[in-house]
Amino acid sequence: MNTSTLQAIRTRLGFARGSDKASDELSAYAELDTQGRILKASPAYEQLMGYPPGRLTGHHHRELHGPGDAQSEAFARFLGDITAGRLVKSIVQRIRANGDPIWLQVSYQLVLDRHGKVTRIVEQAADVSEQQIAALDMEARLEALDRTQGVIEFALDGTILTANDRFLEMVGYSLDEIVGKHHSLLVDPLEARSPAYHAFWDRLRAGRHASSLFRRIGHGGREIWIQASYNPVLAADGQTLKVIKYATDVTSQTQAARALQQEVVQLAETVQGNAQLASQATDISQQAQQRLQEGRQVIDRLIADMEAIHASMKSITGITDLIDSITLRTRLLSLNARVEAAHAGEAGRGFAVVATEINGLATQCKNATNEIHDLLEQAAHCVQQGEMHTAEADQAMLRMATAIRDISQSTQSIQQAAARQEGGIKRVNAAVSELQQANHLPGDP
Repeated sequence: MNTSTLQAIRTRLGFARGSDKASDELSAYAELDTQGRILKASPAYEQLMGYPPGRLTGHHHRELHGPGDAQSEAFARFLGDITAGRLVKSIVQRIRANGDPIWLQVSYQLVLDRHGKVTRIVEQAADVSEQQIAALDMEARLEALDRTQGVIEFALDGTILTANDRFLEMVGYSLDEIVGKHHSLLVDPLEARSPAYHAFWDRLRAGRHASSLFRRIGHGGREIWIQASYNPVLAADGQTLKVIKYATDVTSQTQAARALQQEVVQLAETVQGNAQLASQATDISQQAQQRLQEGRQVIDRLIADMEAIHASMKSITGITDLIDSITLRTRLLSLNARVEAAHAGEAGRGFAVVATEINGLATQCKNATNEIHDLLEQAAHCVQQGEMHTAEADQAMLRMATAIRDISQSTQSIQQAAARQEGGIKRVNAAVSELQQANHLPGDP
């Protein structure tokens, strides 16, 4: 063999050793004997597990396992599965040097001697902690959803594929009773025949998500209200594979909201009726105030008339006093005339008769004026009583007017309060309606 050939062989061997060294540095692997003792660990493997270079060589592989896996029986089964070829590739949890867990994607290769006996085990490892933690988190989320929400799956034609216990509890069916049946089993028959229902499934088949408050029909025709989302599952090419629905039973809340809305409507009607009655009471009190004002005007005129009568009576009293005075003088003149007639004797007899008649007339005038005085006194007393009663009536009307004015103000306040209540009730009613329609998509069945 010449010198150039030897040089070429040395070059190739050096390149091969360099390639093996580079592979050791980049690949995370460990070689184990059949008892699980580490014969060799690549730098990448030692770094992955958090150990300094050369630290793992000679140590047992069980030191990298968790407490449960490190038990002798469990570890023996682990080695037995590997050597028997039953464990070729898996995702496992190991423990790093600082005690932190790490998730590895591992694969095992067996090294056999020429007799086919296993002499070594090569473990290739890759860190998949981030992916595994994300997968476990997703699994935990799905388990939580399965515990708290009803889940049901549909084929694209609406056929029910499966459902969890939570959903079955909502609708009151067993799984065997609904699998293979159409979604319309859970829908009001009139709604299931509507164009909106068919359009709803067309949108789901097109991959469009739907979320809303839905009315559904459970076993025995029982009304159910659910807050649900229909979620199309898409393939990598964007084609819809199936539909998964997540649902929460909100029947009691929805029925309570409906009952509250009915109560609010009834209360609004009552308040509106009270407002109308208050308005009518205000109108009546205003009319009463007007009638009282008219009555007071009549009383004022009556008082004025009584005062005029009283003044006239005073004038009449003055006239009767004058008549009394004239009557008195007439009687004195009659008396003097009779005295003179007596002195005249027979010649004054006729004059005496006239004097007697005049005296009689004066007496009658006196009696008449006395009667007039009595009547005037009675009339004055009646007028005085009338004035007193009229004044009392006037005061009573004033009090009534004040009371009616207070009533009018109170009814106006009631009317204003009723208007405010009506506005507040309308806002409450609108809020309840918004609560019922929360997240409701127009046109969704």
